[in-house]
Amino acid sequence: SVVSAFPADDEAYDPYATVTDEERFAPLRTAALALFADLRAQYSVTLSGTFDPLPIMPVLDHVYPPLTLRPAHGGAALSVAFPSSVSLVLRCGWWHVESFPSCSCDGCNLTLAQEAARLVERCFAVVAGTFQETLETAPVWNGSARLSHVFSSASGTGSSQTALPPHQAVL
Repeated sequence: SVVSAFPADDEAYDPYATVTDEERFAPLRTAALALFADLRAQYSVTLSGTFDPLPIMPVLDHVYPPLTLRPAHGGAALSVAFPSSVSLVLRCGWWHVESFPSCSCDGCNLTLAQEAARLVERCFAVVAGTFQETLETAPVWNGSARLSHVFSSASGTGSSQTALPPHQAVL
């Protein structure tokens, strides 16, 4: 089904405001469940049926129960939630949260295969210990904080930095 103010044949059609097939990413949920089951079988982790949202996140209504894997001997946790609004939300460590798909509009043209590969890459970066996150607070930031994430994998390294107001820089 098309979710747009304009049909595709309308001259006002905007591919970046249109989602032609909103269900094409639904299989990501099954892929995430299988991935978490594989990780649980391969590594010494504890499984809980929780997803602790960041303080700045809206409350998620879950389509399926959320899952969290915590390493038995320390390290970053992996959590996945299955809200009705997107296929899934992945939380890595304390602060990193991202949606899968990152965008479902026609203009971005992401595929299920691309997003499934990104999900696996993110999870294995955490498992391999190549995921890093840093929260820096200092007077030079005028009371705010800087949050940094780095994901390293065989396909390369991705990073991001975000400035946070003081009330959002919490554990």
